[in-house]
Amino acid sequence: MYRCPQCRTRRKFWVDLVEHTRTAIHGVCRCGGYHYPHRPDSPCCEDNKLHVLNSAIRAGATRAEIEDIRLTLAVDWIFEHPPTTEPPF
Repeated sequence: MYRCPQCRTRRKFWVDLVEHTRTAIHGVCRCGGYHYPHRPDSPCCEDNKLHVLNSAIRAGATRAEIEDIRLTLAVDWIFEHPPTTEPPF
């Protein structure tokens, strides 16, 4: 596997990576959620609405802590969106 140095996406073949680097317009995020530049809305990117949950899981939070975070996110989702939309989790 080859990884793009800008957006960190993976390519199976070198030719595909070269083509990607020639044509891609990289919108790399440097928010601090990761220690390297990454794609916007990656799981632990601070721009991702679920980054709190994903970061807690990565840090080894307990099941009760994870459920509390999920409940908080669900309540926030309910207040931000009309009742006809489904939550993303």
